Amino acid sequence: MDDAKQLFRIVIGAFMRADLAASATRDLHDDGLADTQVCVIGAAAVPGDPASDPASDPASDPASGPASEPARGPARDPRRCTEQRLFAGQMVEVTAPELFDRVWQETTQVSSSDAGKTLAPWMTPGQSKAILDSLRSGALVLLVSASTATEQVRASRIQLNHHPSMVQAYSFMA
Repeated sequence: MDDAKQLFRIVIGAFMRADLAASATRDLHDDGLADTQVCVIGAAAVPGDPASDPASDPASDPASGPASEPARGPARDPRRCTEQRLFAGQMVEVTAPELFDRVWQETTQVSSSDAGKTLAPWMTPGQSKAILDSLRSGALVLLVSASTATEQVRASRIQLNHHPSMVQAYSFMA
């Protein structure tokens, strides 16, 4: 039996506006985080996805002209890796599904009778309630997996600079 555990360092931010979540996501990538380290969770439109967020498509407004920011390549396009996942009893859209699965599914050991009381054993019920309430109210939740403590602090600061309704940082073994 292998008792080896992995250290997780994560930052979770909830954004009520898709444009703020999108700009935070861009800044996280610009700071050097890989696509596999940043996951957007939410029932709302994926930020920057013209298919589900028409306001983000410059073609939808002929007066807007060309986009001021160059388009990102396939590795930066969240539409290419968005999947549906069951998250505390509701279906949500998820980018970077591998990260979502690793943090939420592999670390969550909640019996069916406890479903909804906590999302993972490393969170208090109050912390998980705050995340669930944010999702239920239409927020987009950014989940960042940091490799180092310094990266975790930088990810927290970047999210805070984009005015989320909440930011939580965790370090735990699982």
